[in-house]
Amino acid sequence: MPTPRRLSVFALSGLLALLVLSVATCRLDMLIKPSAQTNPVLSVDPTEVRDSARAGSDDIRRASIEITNTGDGDFTWSVTKDKGWISVTPTEGNPPATLDVSLDAHSLAPGTYQGSVTVHAPGSVDSTVAIAVTFVVQRAGLVVSPGSVTPSTNVTNDTVFQDNLQIANTGNGPLVWTASKRRSWVTLSALAGTGPATITVTVNSTGLAKGTYHDTVAVTAPGAEGSPARIPVTLTIFAPGLAVTPALVRDSALAGSTAARTETLHVTNSGTGTITWTAATTEPWVTLSKTAGGAPEDVVVTLTPTGLPAGTHRDTIVFTSPEATTGPLNVPVTFVIQRPCTEIPIAPDEVRTGTLAPPDCEAPHRPGSLANVYSLTATAGDTVSIRLTGTFDAYLILTDSAGAAVLAQNDECLPETGTACIMDFPVPATGRYLIEATSAAAGETGPLTISVVRERPPAAPQAIGQFHKDGTTAIAIGGMTVEDAVVFRGRISDPNDADSVRFEIELEPLGSPFTNASTHQSPFVSAGSGSVTVSVPAAGLTNNTGYHWQARTCDRTGRCSPWLAFGGNAETAADFTVLVAPPPPGPGAPLQQGAKP
Repeated sequence: MPTPRRLSVFALSGLLALLVLSVATCRLDMLIKPSAQTNPVLSVDPTEVRDSARAGSDDIRRASIEITNTGDGDFTWSVTKDKGWISVTPTEGNPPATLDVSLDAHSLAPGTYQGSVTVHAPGSVDSTVAIAVTFVVQRAGLVVSPGSVTPSTNVTNDTVFQDNLQIANTGNGPLVWTASKRRSWVTLSALAGTGPATITVTVNSTGLAKGTYHDTVAVTAPGAEGSPARIPVTLTIFAPGLAVTPALVRDSALAGSTAARTETLHVTNSGTGTITWTAATTEPWVTLSKTAGGAPEDVVVTLTPTGLPAGTHRDTIVFTSPEATTGPLNVPVTFVIQRPCTEIPIAPDEVRTGTLAPPDCEAPHRPGSLANVYSLTATAGDTVSIRLTGTFDAYLILTDSAGAAVLAQNDECLPETGTACIMDFPVPATGRYLIEATSAAAGETGPLTISVVRERPPAAPQAIGQFHKDGTTAIAIGGMTVEDAVVFRGRISDPNDADSVRFEIELEPLGSPFTNASTHQSPFVSAGSGSVTVSVPAAGLTNNTGYHWQARTCDRTGRCSPWLAFGGNAETAADFTVLVAPPPPGPGAPLQQGAKP
């Protein structure tokens, strides 16, 4: 029979078993039966979108956003966005889901743009989640420098030029570029690239003729500001030419002279571009002020006669230019050392004959021509005329006594041909002058005649008188004429037979003083045959007026004789009076008082 102690133990064991069974039953019930309360949780990944695109690009940038529920239960969601350049699809749904976010840069200027996409899930934990959107709109800026390439060279040079074009990006986007050109004489070191770079442009003038050549280097970067950049390439090829004037140097000096002679040569570029030159001579009596230079430039040639014997001395100045298209240019130099010319005396109003022929001296002022040199003594205030004729084309030169300063020269005494004359030369000072009788062309010879005339004023008119209109009926001194015209007559002459003269009258009403200016004159007549009688009419005289008059003789040079007053009477007395008779009365006219019927 169980004891009470053993019963207590059995009872306690039973209670423990019931307790364990009760707990196990409770846990199983909790596992089998659903919970009465749920907790959905909104989860968005990623929570930030960053992207970029080129300005004006049609490229749509896209990003994906995952929406999930990390809790229990269910929820629905919707999406909003705050910028027009953001698009989102879909705009609502249940998790899990994927949002497609599109960013459009088409209408956006370069810059950084901020926006947001917001997911709404009412009833969930974190029911609103904002996704930050950063969109960088990029545009590259294309700048190419320098803005042009302009080499130049001479046609004689085969020149290769190189110039560097610097490509820079002044924007905020990637720069992808290509480069091109069209002409074969231009080459580029690179035809494509990215970002800042250097393109070497090579221009080759080999084989190209004179002229201006054009090409363009085009650098293109799609979408970049300043694209395409066009860089003009201009190649100028010059054809310089060397020119020197005058084409020769010719001068002369007397034997024993030490005075140097000079001539200036003008060096110019007869073409285009630039030139340099050098010059060289052989003979020591020829020196140059400079032996190298550019153009235009002057070179003084000095000829030194010291120690040179009589005769013709020659040298050549050789000009050379490496840039010129022509070869060396030679300038002949001729320097004649002449024995002094023998002076032949000639006086005013004298005629001399002679001959141009060797061994006459060379004309001091016309190298290459022979000369007879005449010595003339003249007085200040004189006027002289010199005339030279010959079987050759005559040339006259008048110089000072030293033969240095040319005072006058002539080749043609118009309207004649082959005759030279120096007419009406006013002698500036009393002294000696030299006359070179020579030829216009070098080396001419033949007989000559030279004359020197001291021009003198004509003599006063002789046998002057006053006549009626018929020119033959004289009017007495103080007489009267019934006509309104008078004829004046006189005999005129000139001491220079080759001159022409005329008869000049000053006619004034009585009471008007003489002004010594002619009022009437005859035509010029030759004085070669001695004195000549000429007449001068004066018409349109005033009725009832007394006149007085004076006369003189003038030649073509303007030299005139003194005035000669007519009549020898006082100038207050009339030389003649005009009293034109009135016409007779017509038939039936009344008789004047005191008239006889």
